Amino acid sequence: MQIILKVELLEPVSESDSSVRLGALRINKELWNPIEAGSAKVTVESLLEIAAENIVKHRSTDRLVLASVEAPGLRVVLGENLLKGSFTVLSPKPSYLRRVLFIKCKNGKCEIVHEFRPKSQLLVYEGSIELIRNIDYDLVIFECEDYRRVLLPHELLLPAVKSEVKKTRKSRRKKKKSKTRSRKKSRR
Repeated sequence: MQIILKVELLEPVSESDSSVRLGALRINKELWNPIEAGSAKVTVESLLEIAAENIVKHRSTDRLVLASVEAPGLRVVLGENLLKGSFTVLSPKPSYLRRVLFIKCKNGKCEIVHEFRPKSQLLVYEGSIELIRNIDYDLVIFECEDYRRVLLPHELLLPAVKSEVKKTRKSRRKKKKSKTRSRKKSRR
């Protein structure tokens, strides 16, 4: 039986138009490797192990690594991101972006107020959206190759992640005066 391994090395990129700047991912390198499993029984655990080994092998702080391992009837996708900074999860799985629609709704009617189309092939997974020019919108629709996802404005912004962890100090315990000592002093 043959197993197919695909490792994608994704780099963060930024594309913009007059109103919107989108931080997304682009495939920097794609590695394919057929693996012969022989007569051994292929399980999800064995595919997961192969994917994890390749994630560790290609790990880097300047890119996202995505490993897909497929056998007849089974597929495992595993990814790792060591990029610095906090990003919004724009898509539940890495998908090619067709367009981003900014929608405004009034009196039960919704209309497109701005449309962003990428100039090159972009993958959306983790990323960011920054408004260069103010757009009055109520929701954002990410139209990808295989589905649509609706995001509300508050979902697009993440608070900054602190890089340092503040250590707390233990408070000192005060010694309690024993009752016998205080009684002896009062008797004298």
